[in-house]
Amino acid sequence: MHEDPEWHTNPEDIDIDRLLSFIGYGSLTAPLWFLGTEESLGPRPGNPGWTVEWELEIRSQWDPIMDVREAHVQLQDAYWERRSYSQVWRFMAKLARGLLHRAPDWRDTNLAHAYVIDHLGRARGETLLGEAMPLPAASVGHWPYAALFPERAEYWAELWPMRRDLWRRLIRAFRPRFLIAYGKRYWPYHQELLDGIEWQDLASGQIRCAIMPHGGRAYLLPFMGQGALKGSALAVIIEDAGHNIA
Repeated sequence: MHEDPEWHTNPEDIDIDRLLSFIGYGSLTAPLWFLGTEESLGPRPGNPGWTVEWELEIRSQWDPIMDVREAHVQLQDAYWERRSYSQVWRFMAKLARGLLHRAPDWRDTNLAHAYVIDHLGRARGETLLGEAMPLPAASVGHWPYAALFPERAEYWAELWPMRRDLWRRLIRAFRPRFLIAYGKRYWPYHQELLDGIEWQDLASGQIRCAIMPHGGRAYLLPFMGQGALKGSALAVIIEDAGHNIA
């Protein structure tokens, strides 16, 4: 069991700069971008001896944008062989099928699973699975990086201005058709990426939407998992997009 993973050392073979440059999985030219706060961290099914150091050593060799399957091959985590991957990905797949393909059966869980396996976060695909902050963690209260930043608050204070500017530049340069940022406690940070625009509440305040300067639509959602997001909220987004984007 690895209930409380910690990074106990600062090995020389971990490239800190590359770790901190991580953006996400998929393609920057994709029409649909998802933006979470940070990636989950934990044991990998293919490596019973998993440690934080082992995972960080692998991640420190990555490019800022990775193909999700290629990355998980390296992490010995064959999610395509099972259904027990993150529920967040299943929500993403349903939104991708509804927003990009206008699929009437976008709610279908089996078809969402197939989309996760074949399309979600792929280098030549139509989605970007981005992270606002680069270091993975097991939970909001988990902080295994004291060797780098004594506390999470210091990490945010030092890195967020740079990450905010990075995401602003990426949005301006690549002009995604849809940007979906999730995690309600981080909405104020997500809104900083699109300063000066007006946000509108949808679904009794569970969702906010806005028109980005280049004309695409941005949505703020609660966390996509652990019961925070209702399936009806997905329908609101898909309906709103259908009415406002040809």
